[in-house]
Amino acid sequence: MKLYLIHLLLLFSFNLFSQIALPTFYGALRVSNQNQFQGTSATFTNCGKTGKFGPSQGDCNSEYSGTNLDGFVTVSGGIQEWEVPVTGTYIITAYGAQGGGLSGGSDSGGKGAKISGEFNLTAGTVLKILVGQKGLTVNKEASGGGGTFVTKSPHNNNASILVVAGGGGGSWNNHTTSHGQAGESGNAGCCGTSKGQGGSNGNGGGGQATCASDGGAGFFTNNNVLTHCGNGAEREAFAYVNGGRGGQNYWCSGAVGGFGGGGGTARCAGNTYTGGGGGGYSGGGMDYPYQNGTPGGAGGAGSKNNGSNATNVSGNNPGHGKVEISW
Repeated sequence: MKLYLIHLLLLFSFNLFSQIALPTFYGALRVSNQNQFQGTSATFTNCGKTGKFGPSQGDCNSEYSGTNLDGFVTVSGGIQEWEVPVTGTYIITAYGAQGGGLSGGSDSGGKGAKISGEFNLTAGTVLKILVGQKGLTVNKEASGGGGTFVTKSPHNNNASILVVAGGGGGSWNNHTTSHGQAGESGNAGCCGTSKGQGGSNGNGGGGQATCASDGGAGFFTNNNVLTHCGNGAEREAFAYVNGGRGGQNYWCSGAVGGFGGGGGTARCAGNTYTGGGGGGYSGGGMDYPYQNGTPGGAGGAGSKNNGSNATNVSGNNPGHGKVEISW
């Protein structure tokens, strides 16, 4: 009888342990795929994509194959998603994309901004990363470069922004106003007889009321343009909260803006130069010299940094944008 009671007590203790202790024990042992992320840094690129649309899942699968991002990036609408692997302090650096434009055989488009800050992030937090794409050059048409964005949930307000690096405006000269800006406001176009104003407070830049050159989009609003091509379905550069698509000009031709809200552009007269504004936190304004043949430059976009130990540099990055994260 005594032996029976001992066995019964042991069985009861085992069942109690199974119900209470084991779930905690298993939880401590469970390791998610994201927690198996190798290394303490990651670099996100445009995954080889150019133009007004962002990369596909296949593009990024190919780009990151064999790297520590292989299998850890999900792409939706060209925006990359990545899960924070461990709780800690992260340094996030975003580079805006360069605007289009060639002068004397060299790349004269406004360069993207470099925006860097430190953030305390919790494991499992999903970051959305839009990497800006370089503006295009078609004949005498130079479109705006896209902004580069890194956000956390809910991804649609100022508090959700980690860093945004403004893209450069399309430019035919090395105008400092065409560079992606360290501050939050976008710049106006530089030198044309018709210039769009830069956006502010996260809004898009100004475009041309007639003809064909457009400002860049901001974080909250699309660029300010006259719809024509498909009633705006193809023309507007889209804000980050609307997907970040690059713009296309009024006539649905010419140079499309870079993904990340770059403004599209084209010409109404053969001897003119045009520039689309850069996309970013606040979009850059367009530049259109009409028929005076003056090579001008559209405005670079504004940037935003919600991090500590912030570093904001205008006109830093040539080519496509990128994001570097280390911890």
